[in-house]
Amino acid sequence: MIKRILLPLDDSEYSKKALELAIWLAKYHDAELTGMVILDVPGIRHSFGSIPLGATYYTKLLSDTRLATAKERINGLIHNFNAECEKHAVRYANYKIEGVPSDAILDASKYYDVMIVGKRTFFEFDSEETDGLSFEKLLDYSITPVIAVPKELNLEKHTKEERKYLIMFDASIPSCRALQRFAQMAATGNIELKIFMSHDDEDYRNHELNQAKELLNAHGFENVTTEGSDIDIKKLFTPEEMKKYDGVVLGSNSKSTIATFFTGSFTRYVIENSKRVVFVGQ
Repeated sequence: MIKRILLPLDDSEYSKKALELAIWLAKYHDAELTGMVILDVPGIRHSFGSIPLGATYYTKLLSDTRLATAKERINGLIHNFNAECEKHAVRYANYKIEGVPSDAILDASKYYDVMIVGKRTFFEFDSEETDGLSFEKLLDYSITPVIAVPKELNLEKHTKEERKYLIMFDASIPSCRALQRFAQMAATGNIELKIFMSHDDEDYRNHELNQAKELLNAHGFENVTTEGSDIDIKKLFTPEEMKKYDGVVLGSNSKSTIATFFTGSFTRYVIENSKRVVFVGQ
């Protein structure tokens, strides 16, 4: 069970889908949802670079104009967030802060059970001119689980119809934390879980897979299967194979081969190319 959810807001389609999922998850857990907006004052101030002699006055005017525009934008985001929460009868709070977006989000997230973001984020002051930044930066230092949401999310299908999740497991501390937190947060319902582990010691592999399955069973997940292999995971889980699943669960910061692969190139692939929800435990 979770009680506090953090949702960094921007005006992208990714963020709109993240809001949909966050509201549904908050209702399911009777949790409070906090919408966070960041005024990127440092980014705005630094965007002008070196100022030519005599141009200080005009640069300040332009800077103030961009600040005013940014403030108007984040006020609109908060207004929409509040309205959606009230519409769906979700307990909510909002949080405005000035600073570097990634730093501000990481600092705030320490006091929440989970953070929900779009797979691409547009928190910077000039978001209308960029194609977004990946949420991967947030994974480097966050101690809070992250749910990354694609803009193609169909909430009704994701929450009501049969879903298949792939849990990439290696029995490391980060991997076990991801498993525990997913079990505590996820809605049971009609969901099929597959736990996969790659290790060359078959006895050890089977033991850890059975323990992981028992944990999920204890949390009400009945449809759980396991699979183990000593084959290179890159050969088993190709992009085509990954299309069979609706979401992926994995741990972050592990030093094992499997985690290094998944927090590196695989995570990048999922974020940039797939239409799947990704749950990353810390």
